[in-house]
Amino acid sequence: MKKITCILLLVCLCLTLPACADSGAAQAASVPAAEQSAPAADATPEPTPEPKKEPVNLQPLVDELNAVEMEQRQKGIPFMGVYELTEDNAVIYKMAIEHFEVVVLGATLGGEEYIEGYNETINELPAMCAAIEEVVHIDGPDIPVYIYLMLTTDMNQAVAVANSDQILFDALNGIGKAPEGLTPILEPETTPEATPAA
Repeated sequence: MKKITCILLLVCLCLTLPACADSGAAQAASVPAAEQSAPAADATPEPTPEPKKEPVNLQPLVDELNAVEMEQRQKGIPFMGVYELTEDNAVIYKMAIEHFEVVVLGATLGGEEYIEGYNETINELPAMCAAIEEVVHIDGPDIPVYIYLMLTTDMNQAVAVANSDQILFDALNGIGKAPEGLTPILEPETTPEATPAA
């Protein structure tokens, strides 16, 4: 199960964020001594409201990450994934590892080697999510990032969910609640196995 350490190829994006700094000089006005001694009710300046943050449009970044992902699929790597942007502006990387369903089945049946391999894979998810987070946070510093480890590429069932800090859901170890409403990485009719031979 050492293959999982190669699962995430960190995307190097050369993006720079312009730093805008405004500087101004304050001028003091002279106030007569009589007015200084009597505090006025209106003397307290109104707090300046913080400007509303415009939501960051991460769709171009997600599209670029998916373009890199599509290139990697052509290289015969033992996993497949897709980046998605949720309605509440979180980035999800859904991934499936080739033949991982066999590991899950073996672990479910109590095979010690399978359990060890399963747990080793799950425990590496937060570090992988942190690597993706580094890229996403260049454009959106506060954007949440998650990894969904799917059972297979053509099923809508997640085995585990993680962010960069912890495992949020783990089917076999009984952690958290399974996410609902997922779509497969690949629709079943587009999987290589489902394509009829010519």
